[in-house]
Amino acid sequence: MTSGLRPSSVSLEQTPGTPIDLRVIVAEYLGAESVLVTRCGTEDVLVEANSATPIACGTMRSFGVLTDELMDFDRTSGLRI
Repeated sequence: MTSGLRPSSVSLEQTPGTPIDLRVIVAEYLGAESVLVTRCGTEDVLVEANSATPIACGTMRSFGVLTDELMDFDRTSGLRI
């Protein structure tokens, strides 16, 4: 089984999510929203963020993960369980 989540399920706001520290690799500003490519161990995690506060690449930030929005997938078929 593999778990996944949508970029909107990770937030700079700690509440009500479970905190996780991620290193910001790329910050792509798209007007009011930004897409951040962050890293957790060897895995990239995409995060949607408000562009009001720029986030520097290479920095470690604490994000909140909405764990009730995690999705599980079958590794063989790729289908959502």
